Amino acid sequence: ALDYDHDSTRAGVLELLQEEERSSLLARLARAVESERRASSSPIAEYHLGAGNPARAVDSALVAAAKAREQLAFARAARLYEIALRHGCADPGERCNVLRHLGEVMVAAGQGLQGAERIIEGAELAPDPGEAIKLRALGVESLFRCAEHARALEHLHPLLNALGLTLWRRQSIALATLLSLRGQLWLQRRRGAERGRELSPEARLRMDVLWSLGVGLSLYDPLN
Repeated sequence: ALDYDHDSTRAGVLELLQEEERSSLLARLARAVESERRASSSPIAEYHLGAGNPARAVDSALVAAAKAREQLAFARAARLYEIALRHGCADPGERCNVLRHLGEVMVAAGQGLQGAERIIEGAELAPDPGEAIKLRALGVESLFRCAEHARALEHLHPLLNALGLTLWRRQSIALATLLSLRGQLWLQRRRGAERGRELSPEARLRMDVLWSLGVGLSLYDPLN
């Protein structure tokens, strides 16, 4: 049976063209696809790159990546986010956001370790300290989920220190602490402790981070 590969055929045809002719053709292709209101089509970014328009390629890649993510095409979304990072996204805040998206789709595509590393890399560029902590926690959770326990613990300890918390080394101490805290919660409910109280931004951040860490850590050490 004849195995016909469109990508190989396209690459072969383009190689036969002179550089100027190839750039002009790819620019026309990009305009033609965009004129049909298919801005979320993934080849547009590659057309703009081939035509020597990296800025347009980055914009197109981000639009197409978001669409691919909605369609659960995580591997394609990851490739498009990588194009955007390779050819643009110089602003730290924007790069942080794209790295997070890249990490999330890589995790969803089964590349847990690589995805976690991209998320943690994005945390280093986060303009807000609270956002940086949340991204590190998300990265640690992803590392635990893909059974990279040693790497997860490496990032976990400084993160807990930043929150003023400690990971108990002995399970007996962890169990005693857990029972004590559950007892305090039971007493508060018995006394009719106030509910619905508005939490401060710091408390919300702490809860979000602890939830993310708890989900990941429960796969490694349920008592902690």
